[in-house]
Amino acid sequence: MSGDDQHFLDVISAIPNDVKRYSGDVAASVDRAFDHAALYLRKTISPWLPESMLPPPPKPPPVVSTAPVGGVRGLMLYAQRWVLDNRAITAAVVAFLGTGSFLFYQQGKAYSKKRRAKRNSNGSRREVVGEWV
Repeated sequence: MSGDDQHFLDVISAIPNDVKRYSGDVAASVDRAFDHAALYLRKTISPWLPESMLPPPPKPPPVVSTAPVGGVRGLMLYAQRWVLDNRAITAAVVAFLGTGSFLFYQQGKAYSKKRRAKRNSNGSRREVVGEWV
């Protein structure tokens, strides 16, 4: 392969990157043009439209009551608020309990494993495994 061929292959390999870049630039400029046109139309037409055709105003955010709530619901709200305020402590407790429960589960699984006697190469049992009472 000559040097001219290598240069040709390098140019061909760069084409997908150029196409991607140029198509992204074109898409961005088209988006900007449509946004500008929509804004212009909205400003121009909105004074002529009747009130019934205009979109409704946005709803106000819901009001959260700060009044104390008793019972289980109040305890749940207090716990949720505490967890949100103390995220680091909550994450540490969850990690500690999760790791501990996983290790406890693995240890219990190891004890309940059946014992199998090792076998010789001819298929007979090499040792006796029994349960002593």
